[in-house]
Amino acid sequence: MKKILVPTDFSENAKIAAEYAIAMANEFNATITLYHAFQVQTATGSFASTQRFLAQDAEENMKKMVQSLTHGISEQVSMEAIVVQGDPIPCIVDRANKMNYDLVVMGTKGATGLKEVFLGSVTSTILQKVNIPIIAIPAAFHFEQIKTIVLAVDSQGIQQEATIRPLIDLAKALHASIKIYHLIEEEEESDLDIAPAIDILLKEVSHSFHAEVKSLSINEAINNFVAAQQADLLCMIRRKKTFWDRLFFGSTTIKEVFDSPVPLLVLQE
Repeated sequence: MKKILVPTDFSENAKIAAEYAIAMANEFNATITLYHAFQVQTATGSFASTQRFLAQDAEENMKKMVQSLTHGISEQVSMEAIVVQGDPIPCIVDRANKMNYDLVVMGTKGATGLKEVFLGSVTSTILQKVNIPIIAIPAAFHFEQIKTIVLAVDSQGIQQEATIRPLIDLAKALHASIKIYHLIEEEEESDLDIAPAIDILLKEVSHSFHAEVKSLSINEAINNFVAAQQADLLCMIRRKKTFWDRLFFGSTTIKEVFDSPVPLLVLQE
């Protein structure tokens, strides 16, 4: 993990996400990019003056943010700050996908932690469009040493090693253990068919497999398991056109909304 992109709107939640990214970068001697995109929306006659004002304001805010974060950066970590004009979502997605970043770290808004990720927020839209791993940081969460990671998997398990390579590298670098959690639907006969494959893929790191028959909502079941394991990070794999994808980005009939108090790492398959 050598390059980390940290989109920011200069909010307190964005600063918390940046502090988390710095802690991650310190572990990997990575480069951090603080990235802010501002959009000018005004009548034609005042466009130039508004553009100039917003640009100056953004640069000043970025300078203040960099100054507030410098003390936490190790000597082996470098940090750059970039301000651009444009629609934030396309700008963030374009940079993440085209500039060889390994990870995006973003804050979420709202008093209910990760709930905003699943309610059509900017973070949710970016999760749909970015092709690299993303860590979404709940509001008011501050970095803690990652010792235990919960990997929640569906009945498809893990299809390919490349998908979870970022998770493996993270766990190895931090000497963290991975708890694989599978919630068995009533119609499923067994979880044993996916456990051996996962066991092989995660052979490089300490891990264990846990399964239980669904009796609670998926939200409650996963959150309860995260709490029971005292996990520091929840990881899920996003597959297009699967249940997990519907859970993330489904219609309003999908009522499962996560409010996990720990950061969420989304791996893209």
